[in-house]
Amino acid sequence: HNYEVAQWCLRFITKLAYEFEDTSCADALYEWLINSTQEGGIRAILYVLKRHSDLIESVVNCLIQFAKGSLVDILKELMRSLYPSPLEYTAIVNDFAHVLADNKEYRDELLSSGLVDFWLETNVRQADNDGNHSPEERTVAVAFLADLWMLFTDKLFQREDLANQILKVFKRASRDRYRPLRITALAQMFRLLDAFSKTKNTYAPSIYKALAMSLVENHAESTTREYIMQNLEQVFESQPTIPVGFVVEPLVNQLQLAEGVSYHYNSVDFQFFVAIAKHPKLQAQQAIPLIDILAKIYLNDQSYAQCCSRPLMMLISRFINDAGVREFLVKFMTVSLSMLLALEKGKGAKKVKIPTTMNAKSKDGGK
Repeated sequence: HNYEVAQWCLRFITKLAYEFEDTSCADALYEWLINSTQEGGIRAILYVLKRHSDLIESVVNCLIQFAKGSLVDILKELMRSLYPSPLEYTAIVNDFAHVLADNKEYRDELLSSGLVDFWLETNVRQADNDGNHSPEERTVAVAFLADLWMLFTDKLFQREDLANQILKVFKRASRDRYRPLRITALAQMFRLLDAFSKTKNTYAPSIYKALAMSLVENHAESTTREYIMQNLEQVFESQPTIPVGFVVEPLVNQLQLAEGVSYHYNSVDFQFFVAIAKHPKLQAQQAIPLIDILAKIYLNDQSYAQCCSRPLMMLISRFINDAGVREFLVKFMTVSLSMLLALEKGKGAKKVKIPTTMNAKSKDGGK
């Protein structure tokens, strides 16, 4: 159907409902809306969205005009029968929620009627891995939960139990085997973190910590790891006061355990280390174990020696006045000279284990 034709049809029947609102025809119009066959009523109005999804606001306004006082019933009951698939129902009511939340009257109606609570509770169950929903249904539920949290932030302040449940669902989804679900959960957490950091929402630190742990939990899956790192880089750049240690410390611990086993480096890792090295909140005692790891790569892995040299030199230059860093440099130079002498003597370049400085304590600025 032509876009303009659909748009004018919606305007016409919306105007028709408005004109007959306080007449004896109002009940007949409502009956037409909810009881018509496939050819008319609400089915015909909603069908417009299959061809022209950007007419959602016109469709919502049309239904509002027909369903005075019964909007919640239509959204909760009738539309569930029209869209029996959880995937379709969640998608359509998400579109409706965005339009309705912009109008104070209908926003208040959604809240006071308990419909927002119903959507939150239903989608927490749908998003969780209970075996009753497909990965696609879980994915759309995760996106809807994030949208509801953004649209009705005050409601989640009042329902701390639901907010905590949503965060748990996001954490589980972020390590799910189904990649689209995993990426969706991570994307929504980054979106919430960005919004909540600006408004000083008390859930921002919890979401940030969850993302830091997701980096560790997804370390073996390079595509997901790269996605998290690239988004964290943006977070570090836009939020210079964010405590970078929440990311650095668990990541370093994971590198010590999994390096070369389940954690295999690529160029994105070293770009991420550069972002960490630049961050103003990085402290010396957090930098030392990262310097240690980068130094080992520099000496033992020719493939990435050049990549790691930049973050390594940035960290050393930045914290050169720290006693722990200077102590490490002495050990590093000792090992480097030993390797050079071995080469000169014709013994060949062997992989050398650099003395660990993980327990070295900063004496100057690392407290």
